[in-house]
Amino acid sequence: MKKYFLFLSIIIFYCCTQNKPHDLKINIKVKDQHSYLNDHKRILFVEDHGNTIDSIELYSDTGDGCNSALLDYDSCFILVDCNGSYYSINKTSGKIKLIDWKWKQDYKNNFIGIYYYVAPNPIYYFKSDWEDVYKYKDPR
Repeated sequence: MKKYFLFLSIIIFYCCTQNKPHDLKINIKVKDQHSYLNDHKRILFVEDHGNTIDSIELYSDTGDGCNSALLDYDSCFILVDCNGSYYSINKTSGKIKLIDWKWKQDYKNNFIGIYYYVAPNPIYYFKSDWEDVYKYKDPR
């Protein structure tokens, strides 16, 4: 009977830990910033409860600014980068995927906010004011 109770307890514990709700945090980090210039690489990353789930390198900022827009859809978030690249972020798994390049496609309907950079911070800020993020016509 004790073995049965122990086995049942382990199964219940395992199931409860596997079904925890996601607390996805999406942000953009600065990478390899020059010591006195504003140019830097940009990394999109997704965290769940403080653990990085996925990350991908975005279009680099040459120092003139390179904002990104976040959109909300049923099963995923979409990040529109400054060069027109579209990335999906799965709401369940947190996985990032490059999905397409769409230059100047309207994204106002599902708009949440903009990621923008203020030097010399190591991370991008987020604001809910709409603005056009398309800046570099480069499908890379």
